[in-house]
Amino acid sequence: MPFILVADDRPLNRHFLMTLLTYYGHFVGEAADGVEALHAARERKPDLIIADVVMPRMDGPALARALRADGELKDVPIIFYSASYREVEAQAIAKACGVEHVITKPSDPEVILQTIARALGVAAPAAPPPEAPADPREIIARLQLANIRMTGLIELMAHLSGERDPHELLRTACLAIRKIFGADYAVLAVAGETHADGNVDRTRLETLLVRVNALLGTKPIRAADDAKLVAAARDLMPDAAAALLLPMRSRGNSYGWMLLANRRDAPPFSIDDERLAFAAAGQIRAEHESLRAIEAELRTYREDLAALVDAAPVPIIAFDRHCIVQVWNPAAERTFGWLAAEVVGKKNPAMPPELEEEFEGLARECLAGNTITGVEQRRVRKDGAALDVYVHLAPLHDANGRARGFVSIVNDVTALRASRESLRALSARVLSIQEEERTHLARELHDDLGQLLTALKIDAAKLLQDLARGVKPAKRVTEGLLPLIDVTMDTVVRLVSELRPSRIGEMGLAAAIKKTLADFHERTDIEVERFIGPAALHVSEAAATAAFRIVEEALANVARHSGATRVKVTVEAGPDALEVVVEDNGKGISDAARTAPDAYGLIGMKERAVVLGGTVEVSRGQQRGTIVAARIPLGNDSRVHRR
Repeated sequence: MPFILVADDRPLNRHFLMTLLTYYGHFVGEAADGVEALHAARERKPDLIIADVVMPRMDGPALARALRADGELKDVPIIFYSASYREVEAQAIAKACGVEHVITKPSDPEVILQTIARALGVAAPAAPPPEAPADPREIIARLQLANIRMTGLIELMAHLSGERDPHELLRTACLAIRKIFGADYAVLAVAGETHADGNVDRTRLETLLVRVNALLGTKPIRAADDAKLVAAARDLMPDAAAALLLPMRSRGNSYGWMLLANRRDAPPFSIDDERLAFAAAGQIRAEHESLRAIEAELRTYREDLAALVDAAPVPIIAFDRHCIVQVWNPAAERTFGWLAAEVVGKKNPAMPPELEEEFEGLARECLAGNTITGVEQRRVRKDGAALDVYVHLAPLHDANGRARGFVSIVNDVTALRASRESLRALSARVLSIQEEERTHLARELHDDLGQLLTALKIDAAKLLQDLARGVKPAKRVTEGLLPLIDVTMDTVVRLVSELRPSRIGEMGLAAAIKKTLADFHERTDIEVERFIGPAALHVSEAAATAAFRIVEEALANVARHSGATRVKVTVEAGPDALEVVVEDNGKGISDAARTAPDAYGLIGMKERAVVLGGTVEVSRGQQRGTIVAARIPLGNDSRVHRR
C-alpha cells in the first residue's frame, strides 16, 4: 500500500487524516511542520505528501519548493490542505508552486479519498463492504457507530499528543480504547511495557505475552469461539469468546500489539472494528515512538548538560524557589570544601548568616524573571576561610514557563583581589623606591660629583688665570688635575652602574653574576658556590637582566633574613627556558613571610619573571634553608649576550 506523509501543525487535523487513511489500508506518517516533513521524507520516501498551507518554521509552499529542489524527492506528488474560506488563495498558491491538488477543511471523506487517488494515479478505494446484506437501518446504525468511534479516536489522539509521559500515554490509551470499542477487556503490549484494563488475571500476563507473540504477524487477527487467539486470551480472561489482535510495526519491525476481547454475551468484533482499531493501534504506536524519541533526546540533553556543569571550572549551584540547593557541581566542592552529598537538599552552607537576607532578596528578584550579574558578595569555606566572589543569577522555568528556581554561577575573585592589592602595594613601593632613588641620586650628584666638578672648575679657572698672566701654573694644580678627572669619571661610572646592571652589557651574564657573588662574599663573609651552564652565555638581554636582578634580590634576602653560612647559585639554559636557582642553608622562609602582602622583594622577583611569561617559586628546603627557583622562557630575541 502507498505510504502517505501528513504535515499539519494541528494534531486534530493530522489524527483525522491518519485515522481515515489507515482505515482504508494506507501506511501513514506524520509531521508537525515543513521542517519535520522534509526530514521524514528524506528518511523514507513517501508516495504522497499532504501538507497544510500555513505552518510554523516551514509552510506548505516552502516545503513544496524544497521537495522540488531535491533530486530524490522532486517527483513526489503533493496535496495542499487548506481552510475552505481560503480555497481560492490556496488554489493560486498551489498553482504557483506546481501543486495540482487542493483539499479544503473540512471535506467529506469521499472527496479526500478521491483526491488522494487522483494524486497517486489509482482508483479510489471503495468503502469496506458489509459482511452480508443487511437492513438499511442496520447499515445506518453501523455507520453511526463507526462515526462515534472515529470521533472518539480523534479526540483520544488529540489528548495523547499532549501527553509527556510514555507510561501514562499507554495506560490512558488502553483504558480509552476499551471504552471506545465497548470491549470487555483490553491489553496493550508496547516496547516491553504491558497494560491491561478490565477484570483480568494479571498474574497470567507473562503467559499471555508468550502465546500472543507466537501468533503475532503483520496483519490484524479477528477471531471467535475456539480459535487459537481466543484460547490465548482465555489465559488472562477466562470467559473471553471473541478477540481482536492488532499488530504494531515500526520500520518493518514489530513494536508491540493491542488485544481486545469480549465475553460470550457481547457481539463479536466486526470488520469496521478491525479497521478502526488497526488505525488506532498505528497512531498509538506513532505517538509512543515519538514520545520515546523525545525522551531519548531529552535524556541526551540532560546528560550533556550535566557533563557541562560537572566540567565547568567555576561553581554552579542550582536552587529551588526556597533557596534550597538542588545542584552542587564539582567546582563548588573544590571551591567551598563541602561535598554535594553534604549540601543538596539544604541551605547553602557557604552563605554567611549576615548575607542571607540580601541573597534572598536577589533570589526573589531572579524568580520574578530577572537575570542578575556581577553582584559582589562574600562566602566562607568549610575550613572557615573567607572568599570574595562575584555572583550571577538566572531563573529556571518549568514546562509552563513559571520560575521553579534559579541557578547561581560563582566566580571566586579572592586571588584576583589579593593580586590587585599586591599590585597596588607594589606600585606604591615602586613609586617610593623611585623617589628614594631620585633623592639618593640627587645627593650623590651634589655631594660627590658636584664637589668634584666644583674642584675641577676652581683648578681650571686658576690654570686659565695663570696662563693669561704668563705665570707658570702651580705644580699642585697641574699635577692634581688629571687625578681629579679620574676620580670624577669613576664616580660617574659608579652612579651609572647603580642605575642599571651595566655589568651584563659590559661583562655578560656569567661574569656579572660572578662579580656580584664576589662582592657579596666580601661584604657578608657568606661562602658562595656557583654553577653557570655554557648555554646561559647566549640568552636574550631581557632574560639576562631579569635573571641578574632575581639573583641580586635573592642574595639581598639571604643577607638580611636567612642567617645562612653558605649560598649556591645555579644558572642553566635549556632549549626553552633559562633556569635560575638560589639555595641557602639558613633558617628557611616561613609560610607567613612567603605570602606576606608586603614582601616586596619576592613580589618584585615574581613580577620580573611574569613580564617575560616565566615563574618564580619560593620554598623551604627539605631540611633547612630557602630555595628560590626562577624559570624564564627564552624567545627569539636576537639581542643576546655572548660573554
